[in-house]
Amino acid sequence: MLRAVLDQFAHNFLLNDLGVELASGRRVTSAYSERLSIPGHEPRRRESSVERVHQARVAVRRLRSTVRTFGGLMDPAWSRGASAELSWYGDVLGAARDLDVMRAAIARSVWLVDDESLRALLMGFLDQSIAEAVGRGVEERSTARYSRLVEEISSMATRARFTDEADEPADEVLARHLKPTWRDACESYHDALQRTTVRRLHRLRISLKRVQYASETVGIVEGKPAIRLARAAETLQTKLGAVHDATVASAWLADLIEVEAKLKRPLTDLVAFHVTAGREARRGWRDEMKRVERTWARRREELARFEVTD
Repeated sequence: MLRAVLDQFAHNFLLNDLGVELASGRRVTSAYSERLSIPGHEPRRRESSVERVHQARVAVRRLRSTVRTFGGLMDPAWSRGASAELSWYGDVLGAARDLDVMRAAIARSVWLVDDESLRALLMGFLDQSIAEAVGRGVEERSTARYSRLVEEISSMATRARFTDEADEPADEVLARHLKPTWRDACESYHDALQRTTVRRLHRLRISLKRVQYASETVGIVEGKPAIRLARAAETLQTKLGAVHDATVASAWLADLIEVEAKLKRPLTDLVAFHVTAGREARRGWRDEMKRVERTWARRREELARFEVTD
């Protein structure tokens, strides 16, 4: 089953990554034949280059998360190498994608700047940064390393090497490997409770994203109990994503003011807007995490009725 999950995300990557056809000189497709989809994430080619970058990045993240979460079912030599290369290219895609997200956030608030020429200058700085990030991505996609990664992803479902444990009943073995991911999220949660910083909330968000991805995979065999957990984790990690995005936007503006001191006064309201947005986005995160915990507990109770352990 995990082969089909890897194939789903690999297929989405191959449909959307901007350099796939250039890497091989042809349209690359997965050779794996067993089609199985996590609902709501069926592979399809997006229309705009911005959305294609986003989908390629999501696919890389999901592949990496699957390899890490269920790495105990895979040959360590293979999984370590695959995870490292996916992390590398995820960072390449992230550079442009994060700037796109920040540009959209600032574009929604730039009306706070009265001077039209200054608004244009501000967006121009962002566009230049995005162009530079896109250029670096183009360079990376021209390397042999990228070509090897495309080949690896296109055949990942068949290249993945699994241990004997992977042959055990899927509902039992997948549930066992979800538990450490949940434990990591709980540790991140308690760290954030002790001292609630943006950095700690971001770590919690990352761990919840892994819970979401893993629960969606487990949900293929477990059904509603795991899917409810995935949705609860997704809700909170999306909320924490807004905190992160607002913090990044305000930090970028503050750095710009450091370089261009004359911009301090006209951009003060803009910085304050994003600081406030981040503060507002943090409201209720503890209650949301309690809801995730209740969903986990409910899932375990439901599984216990059918003698399925996690």
